[in-house]
Amino acid sequence: MLNVDEIAMDALLCKLDEEGHLFPKFQLNKDNNEPRILGRGGYATVYEMRDKIDPMKKYALKVIGLEKHAVTLEGFWNSVRLQKKLCENSPYIMKVFDARALVIVLDNDGNIRDVIDELEGASKPELDGDRLHLQFILMEKLDSIIAKDKYRNTVLLRDELRSETEIIKFAMQIGQSLMFAHANHILHRDIKLENIFWDAKEERYKLGDFDIAKYVEAGHAETIVYTDGYGAPEIKMWLTKSYNETTDIYSLGITLYLLLNDLVFPGSTGYFVNLIQYNSEFVFPAPKNASKNMTRIIRKMCSYRSDERYSSLAEVLLDLGSIDENNGADNGIESFEYPDVETETYRHSEESLTADDKNGVRTKTRAEVRLERKKMNAAYRKGCFRYYIILTLLFVLAMIGLQVELPVILEWGFWIVPAMILLTRDAVIIISYATAIGIWLLSEMTNGLSFLSFIADKNIGWILIILVIAEVSRLAFFKFESQKITKKRLDVELSTYAWICWLMILTGIVCKIQQLRGVWNVPAVVENIHFIRTGILSYVIIFVILVWCGYEEGETE
Repeated sequence: MLNVDEIAMDALLCKLDEEGHLFPKFQLNKDNNEPRILGRGGYATVYEMRDKIDPMKKYALKVIGLEKHAVTLEGFWNSVRLQKKLCENSPYIMKVFDARALVIVLDNDGNIRDVIDELEGASKPELDGDRLHLQFILMEKLDSIIAKDKYRNTVLLRDELRSETEIIKFAMQIGQSLMFAHANHILHRDIKLENIFWDAKEERYKLGDFDIAKYVEAGHAETIVYTDGYGAPEIKMWLTKSYNETTDIYSLGITLYLLLNDLVFPGSTGYFVNLIQYNSEFVFPAPKNASKNMTRIIRKMCSYRSDERYSSLAEVLLDLGSIDENNGADNGIESFEYPDVETETYRHSEESLTADDKNGVRTKTRAEVRLERKKMNAAYRKGCFRYYIILTLLFVLAMIGLQVELPVILEWGFWIVPAMILLTRDAVIIISYATAIGIWLLSEMTNGLSFLSFIADKNIGWILIILVIAEVSRLAFFKFESQKITKKRLDVELSTYAWICWLMILTGIVCKIQQLRGVWNVPAVVENIHFIRTGILSYVIIFVILVWCGYEEGETE
């Protein structure tokens, strides 16, 4: 795609407007023959338009396609259709009036040779020259609520949003727009302050920019799209294969947090993200200017685990409404009927958060969740230590059994195994092998491992292999429960361990057959591993661990 800078784009847009290629009933608003710009983003610029008949009526023209950033034609029309469908039925969604997608054919001097409507492009003859794909959305003009000042600092433009009462009104209105979108199986996926606007005429907040919104018939999406800091942990950290409307709830919670925390992200010192926000152990702080009840709601909206958040926007609105009722405030919402929200995650008061619901399912408090994770992490560390000890001992015995002598370290072949160990990128395996090398070097120089000879004499080294497989299987579950790996990664790891067991059994069978035929004398170190016995017992132990941990194949978090 042709790369066009901002100055050239402004001039090109004026030319398209003069030749009537944009929207016939509207024209660009200009200052000194320069188009009036409402805002520039990473991949789009918004210009001011006006009605030709009534110049006092102002509109916004979003132009997509700057500097090689473009949406696919299908994605563009899908986002336009979604937003038009929603804005016609919700007063809290920015109105979209019209849209166009054009191909601009330029000659060598940058002059326009032809303009092709992409919907009619198939009927146009091929023309030589550079092509520029531009997409245009004509929308209502609304006021942004944040902007960058001359020092590039993010500032709040609407002073009213410094009070909790106004922020609740903001949350109720944007929450209702989101709830309507979710009811129509649409995830917004980019809730942030930059995409929310104030309609001064109607005196209400409106949600805009549905460019990456997605229709999800089954309620789940898989594409990884988000804005850093606003995106939910399950998307940012790839914790799950798919996600649902609770990701929008998380993003709205972060939006409210920022308004109540002087535009400072959690764990940060400004309007920029600190990665500690996406640490499972991070304790979500209370917003600086929030009441106790508002803090409780935002913390629940921004829970690290999706199943600990509100399950729907209706629940959020009910809790926000209860704060308004207590304060006697008007939230600006018209009469509205909420659906049945007696779900597991909804509670009528802060005290009832620890009470059993009607199905006997108890919602854990934040302190209980932290304690549970602390215990889980402690168990995980103990498991890692056991794994380290057993694996180190196994490596040492392997070196002794293979009768490796000290001069071998000068040969290049010796370093193949360490290189393969490093490729595993498993910290425990790498540290275990490094420790084993150190112990082996020390023993070669001092003959200090003679006490381990009983393991070889009793032929019980194979037990260590079984213990290693048992420990790595248990560790895989600890990592999954601690959200250190995804369910998909857990499935892969367990499948790998199972295949190792089958490979050992097959190796043992082949060795036995070769030995019985007299084709190959099996070395003592191989025979002492007892591949068949070790493989079968290891597989049985993995199966027992699967049952004990309640593993179900294909189940997602």
